[in-house]
Amino acid sequence: MPEGESFPLRLLLDLQAMQSESGDAEARRNSRSLAKALIAHAGAREIHILLNERANTNVDPFFAELSAVFPPEQIHVFRPLSDVADCPAAARWRARAAALIRDNFISGIAPDLVQVLPSLAGDDAAREARIGDLARDAINALEHNDREREDKAVAPGSERRPRMAFVSPLPGDRSGIATYSAELLPELARHYEIECIVHETVVNDEWVLKNTVCRDTIWFERNALDYDRILYCVGNSRFHAHMFPLMLQFPGAVILHDIFLGDLVEWMAHANARGDEFDAELYRSHGPEGLALKAQKGVAAVIDRFQLNGGVFRNAVGVIVHSVHAANLVKASRDRVVEEGLIDADLVAVVPHFRAPLKSISREDARARLGIAPGDFVVASFGLVTRHKLGRLLCEAWRLAGLQTEKSCRLVFVGGIDEQYGEKLRDATAAAKANIFFTDHASAQQYTAYCAAADAAVQLRAHSRGETSGALLDGMAAGLPVICNAHGSFREFPEDCVLMLGEAPHADELAEKLRWLFHNRGQSRLIGERAQAYVERAHDPKLVGMQIKDAVERFYGKSPLARQKRLLAAIAGVEADTPLSLEDRRDVARCIAANERRFGDRHGPYHDPRHIHGIPRSAAAGSRIKKVWARVCAAFSTRFTAASDMRLAANDFDEAWYLERNPDVATSGIDPLWHFMRRGYREGRWPTPQFDPAWYLAHNLDVTRSGMNPFVHFIKYGRVEGRLARAPVGASGLSDSRTDDVLLRLDLAIDQRARRMRRKDGSDYPIRGATPP
Repeated sequence: MPEGESFPLRLLLDLQAMQSESGDAEARRNSRSLAKALIAHAGAREIHILLNERANTNVDPFFAELSAVFPPEQIHVFRPLSDVADCPAAARWRARAAALIRDNFISGIAPDLVQVLPSLAGDDAAREARIGDLARDAINALEHNDREREDKAVAPGSERRPRMAFVSPLPGDRSGIATYSAELLPELARHYEIECIVHETVVNDEWVLKNTVCRDTIWFERNALDYDRILYCVGNSRFHAHMFPLMLQFPGAVILHDIFLGDLVEWMAHANARGDEFDAELYRSHGPEGLALKAQKGVAAVIDRFQLNGGVFRNAVGVIVHSVHAANLVKASRDRVVEEGLIDADLVAVVPHFRAPLKSISREDARARLGIAPGDFVVASFGLVTRHKLGRLLCEAWRLAGLQTEKSCRLVFVGGIDEQYGEKLRDATAAAKANIFFTDHASAQQYTAYCAAADAAVQLRAHSRGETSGALLDGMAAGLPVICNAHGSFREFPEDCVLMLGEAPHADELAEKLRWLFHNRGQSRLIGERAQAYVERAHDPKLVGMQIKDAVERFYGKSPLARQKRLLAAIAGVEADTPLSLEDRRDVARCIAANERRFGDRHGPYHDPRHIHGIPRSAAAGSRIKKVWARVCAAFSTRFTAASDMRLAANDFDEAWYLERNPDVATSGIDPLWHFMRRGYREGRWPTPQFDPAWYLAHNLDVTRSGMNPFVHFIKYGRVEGRLARAPVGASGLSDSRTDDVLLRLDLAIDQRARRMRRKDGSDYPIRGATPP
C-alpha cells in the first residue's frame, strides 16, 4: 500500500451454516441481528455477506432481510456446482472443481478475512449475547489478520519481464493501426518480452524484425496459454477480423482504437458467407432492439447507431481507449449494465494516443522538396478526405477568407481520398481553379515534409465515433497552430494549444480564423509552440508506454476473465478418475459463468431485476392447498385458450427444461405449458433451449404486429418458411452464451495440460484438433 494511503479492512461473513437452519424465520432473524451488531462494531471497516443460492433455505428472504441493513452490493450470492452425487464417476474431480470455483468467487470480492459463522440457537437472551460476541470476534480477527499482513516481509519481485503476445496489424498491412503498433512496440519492450502475432502479413518494419519474434495465428493458437499477457489492438477494419475468434479462446487486454465496430462485423459476416453472423453479434451485443432496427431500417442504420463491440468487451480482461470521450461513449451504450454494477471502472482505462517525434527535416528543405516558395502561406489538412472531416466547409471558408485567389496561398489535403465524397470535392475545386490541392495517398516522406513545410493545419470532425485523430496530434507535434472544432475528443485539448471552433462551426467562423493566421504568423507560431510542448508532455511515447503497462497489469490483477484463466488452469490440473463427460465439463462451465459479473451481452431470457445482485427469481413457497388450487385454476383457464394452439405447442414444449429455468413456476404448481402460453412468452421466457420468443418477435415484425404467440407462429409457419428460432451461432468466434465461452476455454486448458504432460514424457503430441494417434 502506498505511503499515506489507507483503505477500509474488508471482512466477508459466510452465512451458509445459518442459511441451513431448519427454522427459516429464526435463521433470518439471527442473520439480521448479527448484521446490526456488526455495523455497531465495524467502524470504518467494510463488511460483506456471502450467501449460498442452494442452501437448504430459499435465499430470497435472506437477501431481503439483509438488504434492509446492508448495501445490496455488499451482499454476494454464490451459485455452487450441482450435487456431485448426481455424477459419481467424476465425483472427486467435480468436488475439487466446485471448491476452486468458490475460492475464485471469493477472491473476486477481495476480502482481508473470511469468517464462517455458525448457526445460532438457544433462548433469546443467550442468542443476542452470542451474536454480540460473534460480531466482536469477527472484527478483532480482522484487525489481527491485518497486523500480521503488515508484519510480513514483502517477497522480492521476479526480475523476469512478463512474456507478452502482441496481436495487431503491423507495417506490411496498409493500416494506421499498423504504424501506431510499430511505434508503440519499442516502449512496451521496456516492460515485456514481446512476441508479435500477425495474420497473413509480411512484416517490413526494421525494428520489429530485429527486436521481436513474429508468429502466425496458427502457432499462437497452439501456444497462447503459455503467455503471461496478451494485448490486442482492435480497430474497425478487416485487418482485425481474425482477432475475434482468438479473443474468444484467449481473452486478453485490448487497445480499442475504434468504439464502433459495425463495419468490421459486417465484413466478417460477408467474408464467411454467413449473413446470420451479423444478426448473431447484433443480438448478443444489443439485444432485440438492435434486430428491430435492422428489420425496420436496414444494416446501414444499425452500423450508424450501435457500437457492435460486445465481442470485444465479452472477451477482454480490460479495455484501453484513447480519450474520455471514447470512454463516455462506451458507458452511454452500456448504462444499464453499469448501473447493475457489472462493470468495474478499473477495467476501462483512458490512455492518451501517443505521438512519436516526427523525423526531423528543416522547413527550408521540406519546402524545396515540395516546390513551395519560402514566403508562401500553406495550410494543410491531414488524413483521409471524407465527409466527416468537413472538407467542403473548409473549402468554402478558404473562399470566404479571400485566400482562394491569393497566389502565395495554398490549401493542401494531405492524404487519401474517399471514393465518392473526396472525388466530388476535388472535381469542384478544380473547376473553380482555386489554389486547393490534393496529394492522394501520401508517402511517409511526403507526409513528414508537409508537416514541416506548413504554416498551419485545419482538422475538423463531425459525427465522431470515439476515434482519436492522429493527424491532429501530428500537426501539434510539428509545432503548427491547428484549427479544430469542439467535437468528440477534440474538446479535451487545452484551449491555449489550439484554435478551437464551436462543435458545429460555420464557414464564416472558420474563415475568420484563417484570415487571422494569414495576417498574424508570428503570434500563431506561439500557439504552435505551446501545442508542441503539450504533445511532448502529455503524449510522450515513454509515458504512454508506462501507462499502458500499468493498465494491463491492473487488468490482469483484477479482471474476472484474468481470474477465470487462472481458475480454468487450476481445474484443468485436477486429476480425474475417469474421462470427463461433456455434461461434467458443461456443468462446471455453467457454474463458472453463473458466478461471473461481466458485460458484453445484452440479450437473454427473462431476468428478474434482482438478478443484478446474483439473486434468482423468487420461488413462492405457497401451501399445498394453494398449489392444488393453482392447478385447478390453470386447468379451468386452459379451456379458454385456443385448444389447437395448446396442442400444437405441447408437441415441442420442453416442460422439464422450462421448470428448471423458472423455479417460481415449479414452486407455484402452475402448469408450465399454460404459464408459457398465457404469460411466459410475454416475459421473454424460453419454451425450449432452441427458441427465444423475444428474439423471434424482434426479428419478425409481422409476427409482432399480428399479436400471435411467437412459438405458435414458428411451429405453424416460421419453421417451414425457414425463419430462425433464436439468435444464430456464428463461425467467427462469436459464440452463443457465456457457458459456451467458458466451456471452450476449459477444454483448451485441459487440452494444453494434456499436451504438456505428453511433452514431459518425451512423447509426441498432436496439434489440437488433429486426430489422436
